[in-house]
Formats: sequence, C-alpha cells, structure tokens
Amino acid sequence: MHLCDFNISNLRCISQTSVELDKGINLIIGENGSGKTSFLEGIYLLATGKSFSAVKRRDLIRDGTCRMGVAGVFVSSFGLESKIKLEKSYSETNYTLQGQSVRKTSDVAAKIPILVGNSRAADLLTDSPKARRDLLDRTAFHVKPSFLSIWQELRRALAQRNNVLKSGYSSNQLCYWDKLVSEKSNEMDAYRKEIVDKVNYFLTKSTLKEELGDVSFDYYSGWDTNFPLLQHLTSNRESESRIGYTLYGAHRADLRIRVAGKSGAKRLSKGQLKSVAFESIIALHEYISENGPAKPIFLVDDLSAELDNVKQRRLIGKILRLSGQKVLSSIQPDIMEFLDNEGHKVFHVKQGKIT
Repeated sequence: MHLCDFNISNLRCISQTSVELDKGINLIIGENGSGKTSFLEGIYLLATGKSFSAVKRRDLIRDGTCRMGVAGVFVSSFGLESKIKLEKSYSETNYTLQGQSVRKTSDVAAKIPILVGNSRAADLLTDSPKARRDLLDRTAFHVKPSFLSIWQELRRALAQRNNVLKSGYSSNQLCYWDKLVSEKSNEMDAYRKEIVDKVNYFLTKSTLKEELGDVSFDYYSGWDTNFPLLQHLTSNRESESRIGYTLYGAHRADLRIRVAGKSGAKRLSKGQLKSVAFESIIALHEYISENGPAKPIFLVDDLSAELDNVKQRRLIGKILRLSGQKVLSSIQPDIMEFLDNEGHKVFHVKQGKIT
C-alpha cells in the first residue's frame, strides 16, 4: 500500500500543495516550523480520519480560512486505487472513500496500515494504557480480518453492560452481557498476545541489548488470567454496579516494558525511551509486513530530537531498509547520504510551501 497523489488545502501553515509521492522513500526537508510535521499529519489524517496530535479541529484549519482539506489516492500492491478525501470546517467533517461518505473512520483505517514515529513516540511507553492498547489494536486490524468486528462487538457489549450496571443491575440481563464481554475479550486477548510475542521476538534481534540488556514487553490481559474472565465478571457485579462500569476485560489490558529483567519505563532516559519506542514500532512494521495483506506506510517526523548521532544513524538506516512506503521529515539535509541508489524523492518545505 502506498499514497500516490496527495493534495493539501489550508492545513495549519500549508495553504495549497499537490505532490506525487514515491512508493518507496520520501524525504521532507525544512527548518523547524516550516510545515514538515503538518505534511505528515495530513497523510495520517487522510488515512485514519484523525490527527496524530490530538488537537481540536480549529487548530488544523489555517488562520484566516474556514475549511481545510486533504485528498489522495492510495494504491494497493495489486494496483487497486482508493480515492479518499477529508474536509473539516469549524462545524463539520466530510470524509469520503471512492466518493461515498464514510460512516466510521475505523472502516478506512483498517484498510490502510500506517505507523507514526515522532517526538511523542516515547510517550507510548509512559502514557495511559489506552495508547498502548490502541497501537496493538490498530496493528491487529491490518493482520486479522475478523478483529475489527470483534473490537466493535466488545465495545457495544461493554456499553450495554455498563448501562445495566448503572440502572440497578438485573442478573438475567447481566448474564447475557457477561458472556459476550468474556467471549469477545478472550478473542481479542489471543490476537494481542500473538502481536506482543512477535514484537518481543523482533526486539531480541535489535541492537537495544548492547546498551540496555534484554528488552521486552509484559502483556496484562485486563484480568487475572489464573481465573476465567466470566468468573471475574459474575463475582464482582455488586462492586461494579456501585461505580457504574466494567472493571475486567480486554478494555483494561496493558503493555509494560521490562529492561534487563526489571520494570523499565521509569528507569530509562528520554533518549532511551525513544530508542525503545522506535524499535518497537519497527517491530510492528515487520509483523504487519510479514502477516498482513498490505505493507504499512511509515511516517517519521524529525528523528534527531533526544538521540545522539550514532542512534540516529542506526535507526534511520533500519527504517529505510523496511519494505513499503516511508515518509521522513528532517531539518538536516545530510539525511540524504543514507539513500545510496535507492529510489526516492526529496521535497523541500519553506514557510508552508513544498517544492
């Protein structure tokens, strides 16, 4: 999968641009504040319907205008084209695939595997568990055809179960939702465990061991797996009814980093966290590439922050050797020395203009 033609209108500091991207390597070179990150954000917006900066819609719209838009053509490995368009005003969003309105952003996101490595990558290891669950689930979307429906069914079941808990629960009603939450949580759990096992395998082959020792992730399912989830749900109904929501299930899962046999996130520097985060994202890329129907698009925003030259060069070299389309931004033109004879395109960004 790769993005071919790409158009931006009034996204942050970018007024208007149209480019044809290379299906391999694309470098976006420019000073800080020139629009590099906005360019990458536009690609992510188009593929997922969401910003990777978690901003309000008005922050996406260029000052002095009332509407922003991104549009492009994604091409599969079989040559099939998907034309996607996203427009946002201050009051509404229009998102279309092949000219048809998109009801759920997840329906598009599941079709286009896309990974992001940026200044916030290390936050994945220290932020709330939800960020790590979401990353696992986005990975599963692109490898397991049934995962999206399982994910949607679990969300509906949890919403219904929580409603029953809040309204003064009925045992008969809860029996049905307990079984469904248990069933779908166990199905999601199996998929997530497979991904974590593969990521840990790829991490054993990374160069992290030279600096940090063994690095791996412990996966917590969202309940004590020494006992069936259904048992947790049925035996904790009273306490859950007092707070009004479900305490056990796949929606409570987490990933916890382990370094040299010890819990690691708080023991690592920002640079070390960033290295681990990028190696983990690269591992997810490898997993999707090997097991999914489409190669992921990899967006990398200014890798240099908090990493010394040796770590930068190692990670950039590894990223450029990955299969699929890569779009990397940098303030340093010397990143081009990594390209050798690889097929690539270079774009220069200055004050929101891309050439």
